[in-house]
Amino acid sequence: MRIRRKTTGWNQSNLASHASPQTSALGRVEPGDGVPNLRTVERIAATLNVRLSLLIHDYFAD
Repeated sequence: MRIRRKTTGWNQSNLASHASPQTSALGRVEPGDGVPNLRTVERIAATLNVRLSLLIHDYFAD
């Protein structure tokens, strides 16, 4: 997710404001310290304009 976020030029706060999860939650999810719920992942995928399956794949590939 971090790579995809950075390709948009956004920081975690930008992504959080568009996808609506808390910035602190994104700070835990990106390094793998937290597991988001499905709705949050759907919002992040939509905000980053990527398929949900691709974002999930990226999460488990890291």
